[in-house]
Amino acid sequence: MILKNNSRPILFIHVRKNAGGSINAWCRDNLNVLSLTTADNGYLQKCEILDSGQYIIFAVKRNPYTRFVSGWHYLNYYNNTQIDLDTFLENPLSETAGHPVGHDWRHSYATQTEFLYNGGKLSVDYLLSFENLQEDFNNFKKEINIDGGDLPVKNKQEYNTTLTGNQRNKIYDYFIEDFKNFGYEK
Repeated sequence: MILKNNSRPILFIHVRKNAGGSINAWCRDNLNVLSLTTADNGYLQKCEILDSGQYIIFAVKRNPYTRFVSGWHYLNYYNNTQIDLDTFLENPLSETAGHPVGHDWRHSYATQTEFLYNGGKLSVDYLLSFENLQEDFNNFKKEINIDGGDLPVKNKQEYNTTLTGNQRNKIYDYFIEDFKNFGYEK
């Protein structure tokens, strides 16, 4: 999504399950901007971000454990499936791939690093934290001189999933780059 402020256009990189619905809704409501959605049947396209200084680029990072579990719950609900977490961890694509309306499982295994790093370097000017989202978003708006209220809450799920040690290890192994690059503990 590209927005405008008084200086440079603003580019929001929407990494799935990282508050993109809330940020997109805020932008529509406060800036009269329509979101440009991704291609490939709902799968977020990886993009190269040129370090040209042309855009103010921001994104949201999220703890890989909660992001993965959130995606798993969301897709089970949306696709009306009952794939248990262990099955999904053991067979991420062969058993669970594809859904005709585009809410498939591939993005659950896409790392945040794939979307936010280019050539080993973080490609955003502002990286907001999901765990401190409203405060970080308020600071971001102030820094770039954009007005508007609080973020709406979108796609929030109520669930209580406790990961086993084995599940945590598998998620950690898969998302080790995200843990290291974004400062989350194992």
